[in-house]
Amino acid sequence: MNSIDVGFEVGKRGTLNNNMISQTFVNFKLGLNFADKWFQKRQYD
Repeated sequence: MNSIDVGFEVGKRGTLNNNMISQTFVNFKLGLNFADKWFQKRQYD
């Protein structure tokens, strides 16, 4: 069976205390899996 994996992440790192930097980030991930059919044994009659 084929599958598609999708991930999405939004976050914030850092701090504004003591004149430091705060950063907002967005991550998007996409994964495709279609290799499982390549490794199936074929049966012949």
